[in-house]
Amino acid sequence: MLTCQEVTAKASLMVDGELGFRERIAVRIHLMMCVNCRRFARQFQALVSSMASRNRLAAETIVPEFVDGVMQSIYRARESSSIPPGRDGE
Repeated sequence: MLTCQEVTAKASLMVDGELGFRERIAVRIHLMMCVNCRRFARQFQALVSSMASRNRLAAETIVPEFVDGVMQSIYRARESSSIPPGRDGE
């Protein structure tokens, strides 16, 4: 079975779909059993998706006020939530 370090080291290959069949199965088995690696994989995938979206929007200008508004909404939601920052309830 893969260790957590091995799974995180393969994260980029996993997201890019470049793992071989056996590696892919080994990673999936580990992810089924390890909540921390599942969380890491989910966050890594979100980061990659976000960066891809950012690249698509690179030609457009994002107004700083929009970013400030989004961040304020996130902070307000976090303050009203019972889940501490960095935790997703798992």
